[in-house]
Amino acid sequence: MNGQTPSEFGRWLVDARGRAGMTQQELSTASGVHINTIKKLEAGETQRPSAQVAAKLKATLGQESNADTAREGYDHHTRAFLDLVGAYLMRLPEEQRLERIFDLTRYLITGPVGKG
Repeated sequence: MNGQTPSEFGRWLVDARGRAGMTQQELSTASGVHINTIKKLEAGETQRPSAQVAAKLKATLGQESNADTAREGYDHHTRAFLDLVGAYLMRLPEEQRLERIFDLTRYLITGPVGKG
């Protein structure tokens, strides 16, 4: 290893590949993910895979892709923020959620509506 610590996803990848009895090359061939990407994830050189790469690796290693796939590579502060926003949204009546998601996204991208 190069002194870097693999992310949660990188550690999962090493363990899951080991349980599957696959080499990095075999996983690369089966998943369609470049071997260098797999090596970098496992070594900690890449901390967060794209959602597409994570989904391919999980599908190949027998774990269905789910809502956590997109957030696994984030640090614990970002995951905590995402959990908080998700909890807030789930408390809203279903018919209001989509509108609130748009409002929050707009706010995060541009700042408060009507300012700027």
